Amino acid sequence: MTNFRTIGNIKNIDGRTLKEGKFYRSAHLHKLKKKSIETLENLGIKEIIDLRNSKEISQKPDVIPQNIDYKNYSAFEDEGDQLNQAKKLVLKGKVKGSDASERMLDFYKNYVTENPEIIKKIIHEILDSKILFYIIVPQEKTEQE
Repeated sequence: MTNFRTIGNIKNIDGRTLKEGKFYRSAHLHKLKKKSIETLENLGIKEIIDLRNSKEISQKPDVIPQNIDYKNYSAFEDEGDQLNQAKKLVLKGKVKGSDASERMLDFYKNYVTENPEIIKKIIHEILDSKILFYIIVPQEKTEQE
């Protein structure tokens, strides 16, 4: 699995720590192999929440293990292909790395306000089970993490 990791041991503004092994993130589940599926099963992951938009899903459909529930909650449809256009600008060197990072931070800050009802559903799903979620992240960002 690409860029797979637990999201844990993170302190919130109240000083409480997110429990290790409750949430995981990944990318590119369309490439899942048998070993990766076994990893998901061994971790007890019961649900995958796909945050990609409909275009991204149609281009790269996921491989979903039979015993894991799959849900798609896209809060951002990317009308006008904004993400792809931004990626092209970065790859052509027309946007500095620091500007790209700033744009990515702005995107994630605004993402939660784009469709608050979807975000609410995601939060309720998270509270109820051990899950893996993912969203496509530009390759440049993934390599820096």
